[in-house]
Amino acid sequence: MTRLHMFSIPFDLTTLTAPDGSITAKLSSRHIFYPITKYPQEDGPNVYHTALNDHDGSLQQTIHGGLYGWDRRNWTIVEKTSTSVTYTHLDPADEGFPGNVTVFARHSVANHSLLHSDVWAYATERTPIMVTQHIYWNLDAYQNDSTDVLNHYLRIDGDKVIEIDGDSIPTGDFINVEHDPMFDFRDGRLIGENWNATKDLCGTGCYGFDHSWVYTGANTSAFLGKNELKTSLWSNLSGIRLDISTDQPNVHVFSAYWLGLLMQPRKVVHGGPLLNYT
Repeated sequence: MTRLHMFSIPFDLTTLTAPDGSITAKLSSRHIFYPITKYPQEDGPNVYHTALNDHDGSLQQTIHGGLYGWDRRNWTIVEKTSTSVTYTHLDPADEGFPGNVTVFARHSVANHSLLHSDVWAYATERTPIMVTQHIYWNLDAYQNDSTDVLNHYLRIDGDKVIEIDGDSIPTGDFINVEHDPMFDFRDGRLIGENWNATKDLCGTGCYGFDHSWVYTGANTSAFLGKNELKTSLWSNLSGIRLDISTDQPNVHVFSAYWLGLLMQPRKVVHGGPLLNYT
């Protein structure tokens, strides 16, 4: 069994200010102070233009930090022990966002099956930031003729989902899972259940999910600051189970539909390279 702990990860686009004007990614869910718009703005004070690298080739929005996100940057190891490693990266604001950002990520292991992740950041100016860990989980590792995760079971202790539009942008409304069973994973069920009915849920032409579930009781005094198991993923084929605990109020699930269109060859250990990831 693997448990993934996520700490110090802002839930929403958040501007974090300290009395001296610096910014630190402590726990917070305050709304961003900068207005963000999809409409072009003229150059001027406090106007920042970010690179458009999405959606569906039409370049309507910015995702993953810009053209060269942190997943494509070199990180420096600043500390390591027999059970942990800590990396850092300096973002020099070369993607159009205000302020330089120094981010740290620490991964540690314990008890043979516990993965613990901490992510935190500091910025020189007010800036929108949301740091997270972006892992693709396939608990079957493409073994025993398994080609995708549709036979995985998913349980999410969340009673509502953040509604998105056709470009996967939040509308500001919520979907109550009791009123829309496609999003109800509270009791655990197959990801691939009624798969064809998920068309357009994660954007126009997309099958599956690219949504944030808000945990039941989030933002209450009984919930905040506590690290609890709220999400589970398991496969009966491999017998592997993943339990995810966090002190944050939501979890984002991406079933990676668009990646299947890239025709990316699998690694040899996954049966490639003649077969592609789906």
